[in-house]
Amino acid sequence: MGNLKNTGDKTILRIVGEEKPLEGAVSVAPTLEDLYLYYFQEEER
Repeated sequence: MGNLKNTGDKTILRIVGEEKPLEGAVSVAPTLEDLYLYYFQEEER
């Protein structure tokens, strides 16, 4: 599950999950939006 944002000349893809999706992925602190996406995605399963 992820969230895609365009900020001017950059595109930011945030992926919420238990494992790194790619070797070059960087871990960041979760936001409230990440928590919301994670929680409601889990309920859909």
